[in-house]
Amino acid sequence: MIASGSAVLSEFPLDAGPSASNFPRRNRIISGLSLGVLVVEASVASGSLITARLAAEQGREVYAIPGSIHHPGARGCHQLIRDGAVLVETIEHILEALRGWQRLPLSTETPTAEAVHPLLMLLHAAPHTSEALADASGWALPTVLAALTELEMEGRAGCENGRWFARVS
Repeated sequence: MIASGSAVLSEFPLDAGPSASNFPRRNRIISGLSLGVLVVEASVASGSLITARLAAEQGREVYAIPGSIHHPGARGCHQLIRDGAVLVETIEHILEALRGWQRLPLSTETPTAEAVHPLLMLLHAAPHTSEALADASGWALPTVLAALTELEMEGRAGCENGRWFARVS
């Protein structure tokens, strides 16, 4: 696996068997490594809704495909859309949101103590959702998400319950 560029990432020992109680912990890792989560069909008691909630808490985009109001498997998607998930009817809806990730410049500069990141200035005032940061900063949401990911990896920002905050160093 290593020779082919693959890896195994888990909180569990490699010999741990599958257990339904471990799925939320596994899916937290999967959603954290993803740019977003698309829910195609889910009942209101679905594990997919747990994964979508985790993704939102991690600042990831949540997408949902609506279905018939008569189909129980569509109710979870409808709940997600009511809660703010992006309604998706075509792949273009997702690709448009992700296009900004392809155009992000790679920064080789190390932030200095004097330079305060514009998003951190907003976060020092109050916690914000990623969407609120995009509105307040005037940046495209994919750009905000990329910057938040970098700030989180640097330990300068964190996310709890879908709201980002500045970490005090």
